[in-house]
Amino acid sequence: MSMGIRSFLTWLQRRSGKDAVFVRSLFNGAAEPTSTALARIHQLAKKWVSALEAGGKLSPGSITHYARRLRWALRLLGERFPKRFPTVPKGFLKRKEHVSGNHESLGDQDWPELEGLTGAARERAALNTVRREALAHFEELEKLFWFGQDLISSETPPDSIGDPNAWIAVKGRIQNALDTGSNRRERSGLGSGSISDPQVWRDAGLDVDVSRRRPLVLRRVSKLVDFCLAPTLDLCHLVAVIFCCATGWNRQPIFDIARDPFLLETRNKIGVTTASFFSEMKRRAGHEVVAHLDSGKHLSPLELENVKSVIRATELEYKQYDNGAFEELDADGEALDVLRRFKRIVDNIPLKVALQNSEDQLFLYRANSKFALASRSKKALSSLKLFERTGIDYPAIRKTVIGLRLRRVGSVEAMSALATHTGTGVLMPHYVNTDENTATYSEKIRFVHNNIQAILLRNRKKLRIRLSLPDADVDWYLQMAKISGIGAAMLPITVKRSPGEATYDLDPTPDNLLSLYLIMFSLVRQRLSGFDLTRWHIQGRPQLALARGMKLALIKCGLGAAWRHEAKRGFRGLKEGTLRLPVLLWA
Repeated sequence: MSMGIRSFLTWLQRRSGKDAVFVRSLFNGAAEPTSTALARIHQLAKKWVSALEAGGKLSPGSITHYARRLRWALRLLGERFPKRFPTVPKGFLKRKEHVSGNHESLGDQDWPELEGLTGAARERAALNTVRREALAHFEELEKLFWFGQDLISSETPPDSIGDPNAWIAVKGRIQNALDTGSNRRERSGLGSGSISDPQVWRDAGLDVDVSRRRPLVLRRVSKLVDFCLAPTLDLCHLVAVIFCCATGWNRQPIFDIARDPFLLETRNKIGVTTASFFSEMKRRAGHEVVAHLDSGKHLSPLELENVKSVIRATELEYKQYDNGAFEELDADGEALDVLRRFKRIVDNIPLKVALQNSEDQLFLYRANSKFALASRSKKALSSLKLFERTGIDYPAIRKTVIGLRLRRVGSVEAMSALATHTGTGVLMPHYVNTDENTATYSEKIRFVHNNIQAILLRNRKKLRIRLSLPDADVDWYLQMAKISGIGAAMLPITVKRSPGEATYDLDPTPDNLLSLYLIMFSLVRQRLSGFDLTRWHIQGRPQLALARGMKLALIKCGLGAAWRHEAKRGFRGLKEGTLRLPVLLWA
């Protein structure tokens, strides 16, 4: 669950009074919902929001997000358990959206690498620069981690080590931190005088240049020890930055990626999802075995279609709450390679020292000898000082990725779906608000307005004169309205009926009956999988009506037994994986 829901439940647990006791009993299943249950929950939720505002620890945007997540959870409880929880309306605990202002993109920064570049080329160069630096830092910390693990697992220095004393000094410091749970050590004893020298680390076998972290005072040595022992918050953010450069995801969904994030695998693509999204998928699938995702094999076409139908249905529900998080990436891509390497590091953490109930979480890190979830850390990317240059944060990366993708997608509405937003209300003011984009949208809006105006003034010559509109301009926009389809959308449509009824010939062979069954099965499944209703009514519904009409005609002609036999054969083939459904409507 999100931080907002945990915050409310923690606050509720500390409250006293009849309303708090009743709501706690409601959540525990010890009380029945009454006519005043919703009002009492609402009253407590408003007090909780007021307490967050008075605390001053959260920004207005964070409080709004907390309230939205609580509303989503309460609505979900009311839908799934109507006998135990009241139905929560859409406007419950509605707050005015906080506008945090315009985000700068990476291309807006004044970096030497961007000199002389403009537009998409500048944004792409900035994104590649951040990605390369993050990958270089990740590889350094990855080497440090495995270097530390090799030291811990070895009893004596390897023969390849030139200075055994350096190896013993570094191992003693790391082993001391592992045994005592503290990464700090007094400046006395074995290696205390030399451990701050970068040359000692090189002589111990470390293939990372730590000299640029000079001087290696006690705090810097402690950081190196942290990197050797376990994944750190720095490492989590570097992986998140690389993944954000590839997908444009927000920080929170990235940190919620599942421990086994590879949801489905084909020859060219691998699906990645969050832990909460995967849990919702499994709930939707219920006891039905859709596909074995952990088999390590490529999914068959039918298994892939079955899994994607569950994914589409889950995405449809999640996007209602602006929390969808699933994406297909290239199987040989850099982001997936980094995720795999990071997963090997996290899997190396002994279960006995990891957090309880963290077996599904990927982004774990060690801080002060304890493990924590990166999703609960409030440290900003800029505060970690991972990059020497300024202007690098998740909103800037996200704005750059969305801007580059927008040029391929072509519309903000389509980009909203890829960016896991329910509409354009977030993208427009924060991410797609450059002067170039604003001018493009204004031009499109003016074009539509001029087309509509020309249609309305089609037969009104006097009004054209009063508005000082040249006839040539009006005629030109009338022609554009015909070409673009705006005129057809506005003018009444007359349907010419054919003199005779159309007929369709169907040879009732076993193969044709089987194909007809598979067509009907595919159309019904696509309708239930959350397919766009507008397109369904225009394309899918007529096809399904025609297929059902053929089925009824077959039954009336006495071929009902043959139809049922082929339908059973088709269902058995689909279940066994020997048959696959035809794709009639592309999403």
